[in-house]
Amino acid sequence: MEFRLLGPFEASHESRPVPLGRRQERQVLAALLLACGVVGTDRLVAVAWPERAPRNARGTLQTYIGRLRRALDPFGVRITHLADGYRVELGSATVDAHAFRDLVAESKATTDPSAQLRLCQQARPGRRLGRHPAAARGVG
Repeated sequence: MEFRLLGPFEASHESRPVPLGRRQERQVLAALLLACGVVGTDRLVAVAWPERAPRNARGTLQTYIGRLRRALDPFGVRITHLADGYRVELGSATVDAHAFRDLVAESKATTDPSAQLRLCQQARPGRRLGRHPAAARGVG
């Protein structure tokens, strides 16, 4: 499974789109994917409702998490509850933003100009980064 956060948020499996539900559910998932760790429940509520959260925000968030779990579990992507937050465990899934971050770090760390050029070419905008080995190192 591939998650693309750079540009329009999309998920796919074997080049087929995977539906991720409503806007607020996608926002919650995007926050979890970017975090590389536990995201507090209060933070996820703020992501889902940036203006003003409803009174039952925590219950609705639990509903969103349940829907996301049902959508992602068949692809080996798990959302787990830890203390007062959630974490996404990617399994073999990839996230383009993680690949981009790792390619930039690798490029900064090398002094070989040809390696820097190769890494910069791999990280250029619009390139599908989800299959780069660095993408799998982010979460999980």
